[in-house]
Formats: sequence, C-alpha cells, structure tokens
Amino acid sequence: MSYKTDLCEQGYTVIKNYVCEQKIKRYLEITENTIQTFGVNSPAAPVGSQNIIKNDRVVNNIHLHSEEFLDFVSDGHHIDILSEFLNDEWYDLIPEDKPNFILAQCNCRESSTALPFHVDVRLKLPTAQSWSMQCILALEDRNSRNGGLCVIEGSHLKDFIPAHDVRQEDQKFVDLTAGDLVIFHSHLHHATTELQAEEKPGWGLLLTYRSWWCKPQFDFLKMFSEERIEKMDDVKKTLLGYYSQPPSDCFASPSARQGYGL
Repeated sequence: MSYKTDLCEQGYTVIKNYVCEQKIKRYLEITENTIQTFGVNSPAAPVGSQNIIKNDRVVNNIHLHSEEFLDFVSDGHHIDILSEFLNDEWYDLIPEDKPNFILAQCNCRESSTALPFHVDVRLKLPTAQSWSMQCILALEDRNSRNGGLCVIEGSHLKDFIPAHDVRQEDQKFVDLTAGDLVIFHSHLHHATTELQAEEKPGWGLLLTYRSWWCKPQFDFLKMFSEERIEKMDDVKKTLLGYYSQPPSDCFASPSARQGYGL
C-alpha cells in the first residue's frame, strides 16, 4: 500500500531507512551534547496523565539548539506526505506545493516509561482527515521490548476515546530500526510498551505538526531570535508559525494567515 493509503486506512505508515546511519549517529551525538549542556532534568515535567514520563531523559525543542535538527523537521519526504493531510487547500497565499501547516512540538525522548493507550487531541473526529499528525524518527532501535510504539490499526476512524482495557489482540507493535520513521494521526489510539529488564531504552525524535490555525505547544517565534528567523527560508518560517501569528496591532488585518510577502 502507499503511504497515503496506509494513513487513511490504518492511521499510520512506516518509512524504512528514512535517515542514513551516519546522520543518525550525528543526531544522537547532538542529543547527548545538549543534555550535557543543559542537564538531564532541564525540561519541565508534563502535566496530566503524561506526568508519568517526568523522569525520562527528554530534550525539548532540540531544533532550537541544532540547525541540523531544524533542517530535518522542515524538509524531506515526510513534509510532502503531511502536506496531503494538513495543508489548507483554501489558504491561497502560500504556493500549493509548499507546506502551509505548522510545527507544534519537537523533542527527543528516551523510551524508559510506558504510556497507556491514548490520543493526543482534545477533539477526536472519526475520519482520516486530520488537523494534527505526529512522527517518530528512531534514533535507536525501538520495539515491543524497549518502549516502542503500539497502535490500534484503524482506530482513528472510531468515535470513542481508548480505555485502559484494550484487547491484546487489537494491538499492533510498530517496531522501528534506527533510521526508520513512523507517521501517524494524533487521533490514532496509541501507546508505548514497557521497558523489559534486560533491554536498553531507545532514543526517538518526536514531532507534532498541525494545521496553521491550531495552537502550537511552544511559542517558537519568541523562542528563536528575530535575527535567526529572518535568515530562515520561507518553509522554515511557515512551520515555526511566522506566517500564521495573530497580530498584536489593533489596526491590523483580522486575517491571521499571511503569505511569503509578509
């Protein structure tokens, strides 16, 4: 099946060997160096049910600290795939062959703690059309024994929120080798597995992308310096929300979306 068919019918798709071994080693090096610089406990703990991962090693906003990660999150075949679902066809002000959606979150996490089945959106609609999608790039092997992804295929087409007593026969393990990328709908029922005693947790790059009219999880425009943003290409600016920020000028246009001419 094609990537688009997988996403429509199963709710996820896997691109094998998406990133070469050399780049994966480089990404791991950057991640470890960032932890050494800022400390393993520098990110604030999540709130709510995801507070259970508070002791996992996490690097929030790795793309702020590394141009190499920023390049990855803003370019590649995964952006083309996401565009088919997240691009607003009536946006008009940005070329149709370019993304007009935004990056909502970008972090690296080591898979030490299992997460129960959940969805990552507040509004769940039973459709393959989406306004929020996620990617996991495996920086190390991630499988059913060391905190890998587990999904319920086709559950993005259901209109209910998952319970904790999901039937085992409905679960599908998504085993990833370092360099593989999985893309899935945020309203797909998914979880991560328990870390077995003899296993090592695996690092992954976790990305969330959303339609331009959605609220991101971080204010990237304030996080990145104005000087740095001005040097970026239009695609990077778009993904960081530069062309979809609400105006603070009370006399400005009420339209939040802008084009490259801003």
